[in-house]
Amino acid sequence: MKRLRQCLLFVCFIVLLLVLAAISAFAEAEYPDAVVNQQLHLRVLLFEDKNAYTYIHEFHGEKDTYVLFLPADCDRNHMMVYFDEPWFQVDGIKLQNGEGTDVFKQDRTVTITVPAGEFSLRVISTKGLPSFYISTQSGSLALMHEDKSHRETGNVSVVESGVLTAQNEELSYIKG
Repeated sequence: MKRLRQCLLFVCFIVLLLVLAAISAFAEAEYPDAVVNQQLHLRVLLFEDKNAYTYIHEFHGEKDTYVLFLPADCDRNHMMVYFDEPWFQVDGIKLQNGEGTDVFKQDRTVTITVPAGEFSLRVISTKGLPSFYISTQSGSLALMHEDKSHRETGNVSVVESGVLTAQNEELSYIKG
């Protein structure tokens, strides 16, 4: 059973890497010379009873455009949001830092307004795909993006069809 779980984790990891590579390749091919704005920070709690967060990411190639990737099985009607700005609005709805909201309940493009200006945010979900969560020792992938040979330990969790099939399994290492 443990061997089967390890194989499943490995397959999910490979699928995740392929999806991320495809998204990156698409963005680089469509917008090779664009400069990315890195002013906006938003953290979203995906599951109320678990410590699983996601962050918005700059959409490579489109200035002032961000993407929020959400697993299909998260509760999109009560997402907790955290931000670094004094105030944060989504399509004119003012969000309260640390409180629940349903503004990301549909896959669509919304307008984010903060004191620094307006930004576009594409909300996208992984409908029908297993969700694979990696927590690295440092808490980010920045070191691996800087040095592709850098190795880091961490934990892995997998959610399939709304069921947590693996939680905080030890990850020997991950590298770029």
